[in-house]
Amino acid sequence: MRFAGVDIGGTGVKMALVDGEKGLLERSSFPSFHGDSEKMAQEIARRVKEMQVDAVGIGTAGSVHLDTGLVYASNMGWWGVPFRKQLEAACGLPVWVDNDAQCAMMAEVFDGALHNVRNAVYLTFGTGVGGALLIEGRPWRASNNVAAEFGHMITHAGGLVCACKRRGCFEMYASASALRRMAGGLDPEDVFAGAQAGDGRMQRILQDYYREIGIGMVNVVSLFNPDVIALGGGISAAGDVLLHGVEDAFYEQMSGRRDFFKGEFRLARHRNSAGVLGAAMLAKFHFAEENA
Repeated sequence: MRFAGVDIGGTGVKMALVDGEKGLLERSSFPSFHGDSEKMAQEIARRVKEMQVDAVGIGTAGSVHLDTGLVYASNMGWWGVPFRKQLEAACGLPVWVDNDAQCAMMAEVFDGALHNVRNAVYLTFGTGVGGALLIEGRPWRASNNVAAEFGHMITHAGGLVCACKRRGCFEMYASASALRRMAGGLDPEDVFAGAQAGDGRMQRILQDYYREIGIGMVNVVSLFNPDVIALGGGISAAGDVLLHGVEDAFYEQMSGRRDFFKGEFRLARHRNSAGVLGAAMLAKFHFAEENA
């Protein structure tokens, strides 16, 4: 069986062909169409048809309401979009849609950083900040599937206006987009490269950025105190530099009290591919269930 995994973010869409036996075979990507879900569906459908798959799994930024099937994604200008119906009509295949961080977390649970972990917080740092929760080995979503929106917890009261219309959201200070803004428009990979090359300005920018993530991590640990906090999304491409920077900033916020948090910080094993892999797993699971 072959499945398409699609990871829809605020600035770009990643796609992958996943074979049930051979794993990930092909990848592609294209820019997101802000505010135009029909155009997005048509472009995904065109590429899906070339893949010749049995079903499609979608992991999308924002909230996916299970009761209505509607998607609310402020970073893409989607407010109550019936994206599953739109894509099924465009490609003529079964489609399943879930939150992108939920999909990515399940890829990590299957064979990644969260394998055999009972209680965890998974965070993605990209255009925004996404999140997912694992409690006693099960994803926790609340009754309407919209829990764990960590990017929209307030870390700066009265701060910057977020795409969700609130002020001071975590993602306005801790996303890859926030790092780009802090660096005057430089891409995050250039900021990390400059810091590692000894550029003092880039090093100071990264320290400020880590501090913002650390503030959010203190809130996360105070609420959930998980066994593992896994860091994923595009920014995780920085690797151990990011991991150690976030750890140091977190413990600085905790006044050095390392005994307060007994868990671990880990990088997502699948890094920025977790979303497409998890979306393909979503399609594989539901397709098998409906065709049993």
